[in-house]
Amino acid sequence: MAKLIKEIPLDAEEQALKNAIDHSDLIQSPDLTGQKATYQASARQAVKQLKKKNINLRLSEADLSALKTRAARSGIPYQTLISSLIHQYTTDEITLKL
Repeated sequence: MAKLIKEIPLDAEEQALKNAIDHSDLIQSPDLTGQKATYQASARQAVKQLKKKNINLRLSEADLSALKTRAARSGIPYQTLISSLIHQYTTDEITLKL
C-alpha cells in the first residue's frame, strides 16, 4: 500500500529549482580543478599573514584568576579567551568604557 505524502507549498524560487531538477535542465558548473594550485597558494598566503606573536603580559592575580574561571566555564583555554578579547577590541566588536 503506497503512503500518501503531503506536498509542502513551494515559493517561486523553490518551484523553479524543482522544475529544473524534474526536467534535467540543470547545467554543470565549470571545472575549477586547474585553479586548485592558485587557491591553495592564496590560502597559504592568508595563513602566513595570521602568524601569532608571543608577548609577555602582566595581570593582577585576581584578574588572571577571573579570566581562568570564565574561560573554564566557556570550555576554552584562558589564553584563547585573552586573544579573542584583544581581537574583538582591535576589530571594534567591543569597546572600552573609560
